[in-house]
Amino acid sequence: LLSPEQQAVFRRLGVMSGPFGLEASQQLAAFEAIDEWAVLDHLGALAEKSLVSVEQNESGEMRYRLLETMRQYALERLAEAGEQQATRERHLACFLALAEAAKPQLAGPDQGAWLKRLELDRDNLLSAHAWCDEACEGVERGLRLVNALMRFWLSRGLLVQGHQACLKALARSGAVR
Repeated sequence: LLSPEQQAVFRRLGVMSGPFGLEASQQLAAFEAIDEWAVLDHLGALAEKSLVSVEQNESGEMRYRLLETMRQYALERLAEAGEQQATRERHLACFLALAEAAKPQLAGPDQGAWLKRLELDRDNLLSAHAWCDEACEGVERGLRLVNALMRFWLSRGLLVQGHQACLKALARSGAVR
């Protein structure tokens, strides 16, 4: 019951872990014949069909989420469409860019806002880091990601999680020369 474009957006959103914002969904789902603003329309249609839930966080930002069963189904369709590699790469690029944009801000006056932002996207940041095992230039990108998130982990008391991510990044073949 979905248009081909809605199907594409739905299956691409399957790589999202936990709630996600509009900007991330646009960066992830807008490629080939689908532009960024069409993603917003398709998200609305998917929400109307109860395939994507819409939540408003404490700061009033709209966040989206796929139920886990829908997410698994979307991932299956993504693999069948042969789009898994490209979509995961876009996901990694999106969340690596977020982490690197946040890094200098985590030591400044906007630290609180950036910590909240990273916390909202923590599941996706960890998922992006996990994809570095298979990603193009995954060793370098994984190290960049954990480096960018160090102050986040320290500030949030997530030392064990940060330590585990660093160990995993350093354990990738080619990480230590």
